[in-house]
Amino acid sequence: LRSRPRSGIHLSKKPKDIDILFMARLENQKNPVRFLKIISQITKTKKKLKIYLIGSGSLEPMIKRYITKNQLQKQIILKPFTLNPADYYQRSKIFLISSDHEGFPLTVLESIAAGCLPVYYSLDEINTFFNYNRYIQYNSINQASQKILFLLSHPTKVKKILNLYRPKVLK
Repeated sequence: LRSRPRSGIHLSKKPKDIDILFMARLENQKNPVRFLKIISQITKTKKKLKIYLIGSGSLEPMIKRYITKNQLQKQIILKPFTLNPADYYQRSKIFLISSDHEGFPLTVLESIAAGCLPVYYSLDEINTFFNYNRYIQYNSINQASQKILFLLSHPTKVKKILNLYRPKVLK
């Protein structure tokens, strides 16, 4: 693998200190509530996780209330929208996509190029790209939680999936 992909994103030597990343507009289409429900379920099993929720939008007040009501303040770090997502991808293990519908999201390509595995709600637009490994797609909150818990405890599986798709992204 090249040390610097064509996309301008390079693999960092920094440790992956973010377990789960959400980066999107805080609007209904991106379904940040689904993200929060998945996180709520995951943190019942695995309490010590570092989770970043990055974005801005009309659902921000509701998201803050959900985090407080469900006592997720110690796990979830809220950050505003950024024009520099590469640093977050490079620091993250899992990029959790909870959108209800998308065009093909370039964030999937950026995250893979940076060594961050996307786990996404099953969407035809994304499924066509991931033609080999469906382990990173989910159809329900329970399924997403189980898959993410598995991936977090099996970093070699994450690396194997990334190594499968990274050349396709860079091409």
